[in-house]
Amino acid sequence: PPPTPTPTSVRSKNVATASLCLAFVGGVWWYSVNAVKGSGRDENGEDELDRIERERKINVHQSGALKVSEQPRR
Repeated sequence: PPPTPTPTSVRSKNVATASLCLAFVGGVWWYSVNAVKGSGRDENGEDELDRIERERKINVHQSGALKVSEQPRR
């Protein structure tokens, strides 16, 4: 036998539930992205990775040996 059509009231509730779930997931994603954006910066607004890269220079020799040289602190 063919399936019976879904009543309009049930369909409306399903659409409302799906919309609320989508809004919740979107809100959690937006919050998470914005919370992570600010991390990694110090009190002066400098990016921590840029500071580390500027302070340390890593050279890889052809033999595969690593040499890390640090710049003097200012």
